[in-house]
Amino acid sequence: RLLRVQEILAATMASVRRFCKDLRPSLLDDLGLIDAIDWLSSDLQNRTGISVKLEVLGERQRLDERIELLIFRVVQEALHNVEHHAGANQVDVGISFDNGNVIVSIADNGRGMSSFGPPVETGLGLRGMDERTKLLKGTLIIESKPGRGTKIILVVPLP
Repeated sequence: RLLRVQEILAATMASVRRFCKDLRPSLLDDLGLIDAIDWLSSDLQNRTGISVKLEVLGERQRLDERIELLIFRVVQEALHNVEHHAGANQVDVGISFDNGNVIVSIADNGRGMSSFGPPVETGLGLRGMDERTKLLKGTLIIESKPGRGTKIILVVPLP
C-alpha cells in the first residue's frame, strides 16, 4: 500500500513540475520562441508518441517577450487540443518569418471538427487562442473537416 502511495506522489510531483514549466518556461526567456516551441513539441512527442515535426522558415529572430509569450501560448493550446481531442498521430508545426509577419501553423491528421462557430461559441481553448490573437493584433484561421484533421494558422504582424 505504501508503494502505491509513493507512485501516486511521484506522479503528482512530475505533474506539478510540468505545470510550473508550462506557466513560464525558462527556455522562452533564455533561448526564445523557436526553442521553446521545439521543447513543447518534443515534450508532446515523448509523453504521447504523437509524431511532431517542426519546420522554421525565414531568418529566425527574437521578438518582444510579450509577443513571444502570446505566440507560445497559442501554440501550447493548439498542441494541447491535438493531444486531448484530435485523436491524431502526426502534427506539423511551422513557423515562418516573412514580410514583417510571423506565421505559425499547427496541422494535425486527427478526426477534425464537424462544425464550429467563432471561437467565442466554442471551447475555452479556442476562445483563449482568439483572445491572444487579438492582443497580438493578428489573425487566427481555423480549417477543419471531419476525418481530415485540423489546421490552425496564426498570422502576427511584427512592429
